Amino acid sequence: MMKTSLLTATLGSAALFGAVAATHTPAPAPTAQPQASSVVCDLSVVGVGELALEPDRAQVVLGAVFEGDTAGEAQHRVNRVLGQIIEDVRDLKIVGTVIQTASISIHPIYDRPRNKAPRVTGYRASNTISVQVDDVSQVGRVMDVGLSHEANQGFGVTFMLQNRAEAEREALRMAVSEGKRKAQVIASELGLGEMRVVRVTEHGAEPPRPIMQRGIESYDMPSMDAASATPIEGGKIIVRARVTMDCKVGE
Repeated sequence: MMKTSLLTATLGSAALFGAVAATHTPAPAPTAQPQASSVVCDLSVVGVGELALEPDRAQVVLGAVFEGDTAGEAQHRVNRVLGQIIEDVRDLKIVGTVIQTASISIHPIYDRPRNKAPRVTGYRASNTISVQVDDVSQVGRVMDVGLSHEANQGFGVTFMLQNRAEAEREALRMAVSEGKRKAQVIASELGLGEMRVVRVTEHGAEPPRPIMQRGIESYDMPSMDAASATPIEGGKIIVRARVTMDCKVGE
């Protein structure tokens, strides 16, 4: 009986030790799972859209300045010249002709001797008109009218577009499309995946630029041959738009 009891006690202790050992055995560390790579890149590109269009409107500036002993005399000479110019331009019957006074002035001319009070010696009068025409091939004829009637101030031509706003919108669409293409090409070449536009900055279109501008200093203009109009080339009007496009590319 004593041996049986001792054996039972020994087996019980062994079972208890095994249970404790099993309880305190550390669990194996979990195997690390590979993480999917996530690369996000900030990208900024510039898109430019440009159109080269033939002008369909022109503005001719013609003027005259004369001096006289009195204000009335100076103004009378200017009125005579500008009146004849306006009448002859209207007689040309060019499509879309609009004549408008651009500036008019009359000023005294002073003699300023040393140590003496200045005195008025005469008057200078001037008048400038702008002539808008929608047939740019007739610009040379308008200029010749001015030359034939002693136009001697503010002589010049500006070519323009009747519907410049639509041309600017088209240039802007081209700029945005170019910016998107650039960003997509860069993202594709770098293997960065999807592209998202987060900000676009529009830098505006360039203002119209005058094609030709020249001044006439001499008051004595040579007579013009009516059979040969002054040759004028309108060239092309450049309409340009530019945008900066900020993007996020990647997963």
